[in-house]
Amino acid sequence: MTQHRLTSNCLKILVLGAISSLMFHAGTPLSFASGNGIADTIDVGSPLANQKTSAIKVSAKTIKTISKTYTANVQYPVIAGLRSTQYQGELNYRISELARQDLEAVKKQAASGAAEAIDAGIDFIPYDITVKYEVMSDGSPGNSNYLSIKVLTYLFTGGAHGITRMDTYNIRNSDKPSLITLKDLFGADYKAVINKKVKEEIASNPDHYFQDAFTGITDDQTFYVKGGDAYIVFQNYEIAPYAAGLPEIKVPYAGDSSSGGGQLISLPVFINGVKLDLGQAPLFTNESGIVMAPLRPISAALGYKLNWKEASQQAKLFKGSQLITATVGKDSYISEKNALLSLETAPVIKNGTLYVPLAFYSELLQAKVAYTATAVMITA
Repeated sequence: MTQHRLTSNCLKILVLGAISSLMFHAGTPLSFASGNGIADTIDVGSPLANQKTSAIKVSAKTIKTISKTYTANVQYPVIAGLRSTQYQGELNYRISELARQDLEAVKKQAASGAAEAIDAGIDFIPYDITVKYEVMSDGSPGNSNYLSIKVLTYLFTGGAHGITRMDTYNIRNSDKPSLITLKDLFGADYKAVINKKVKEEIASNPDHYFQDAFTGITDDQTFYVKGGDAYIVFQNYEIAPYAAGLPEIKVPYAGDSSSGGGQLISLPVFINGVKLDLGQAPLFTNESGIVMAPLRPISAALGYKLNWKEASQQAKLFKGSQLITATVGKDSYISEKNALLSLETAPVIKNGTLYVPLAFYSELLQAKVAYTATAVMITA
């Protein structure tokens, strides 16, 4: 692999950004990525009757500066409408703090660089920082309540060209918002699934990438989500020459999104490692983008007995002392302790089969649920 040298000033800023990103990954979800344009205020969702809050909105906070030593055109996202205002406040603070730190770093380095140029008797080219963002997934039920924002930070601190840093914010919008991880999307074997796809892309286009540069994704790999796909992001020079920009490799996590917006109909279901025969009752994605799974065959494979009451359109699951109730048309599930739980959608009957959200098995039956581009895996 050809080695490339960065200017010392540029490298300092990149290191600062990397440290900040690690801090964010350890706490509230953050990361950044590239956008093609500057975003204005965006209404990224429409409220549904059973939603607890209004639509998520992402607006731009703008900072512009033109001086003799540097220019700044910074537009970072400000999020409103998350179901937890506390989480939202912490997230917005951290986003703004990263932008402020990058801006301060450029300002200080520009002053130092200008002074060095004067001492050396050479012309000084002003430094530059430009930040843009783009909403990739709007956090609505139709997008699995996933909010994904990518941000592009361009830094010029002298030399032949500047360096671009990409980070992403991937948030699950729920009563307790949380970071979306690649493990959530692809299951325990997420690294093997993604590494295989990346290697296939590199092998298919060998002239576009450094040979033998890619050895596997990192634990804090940058990515964003859009539709039923995760886009794995690589920084300048990481696996490709500068001319390649910031490579993004698409990896489907919910079936091929080009064939129905993430339908899971063709995916097999494995219970504790054993393939389950679903017959004429395959999984499907409802109009809100939520994955629905047949209740009877999956619960039976997990050791539950089902009692169906036609008059009340209610199913009761029994296992030992456990009693769990699900009623058609009601997004109000009852656990063994009579606690009510909302899963963002109610049970439905489709082609004579009772379906519940896939999250039913993790939230009420306490099973581990993961799905990849090739299978849905449920483990008790």
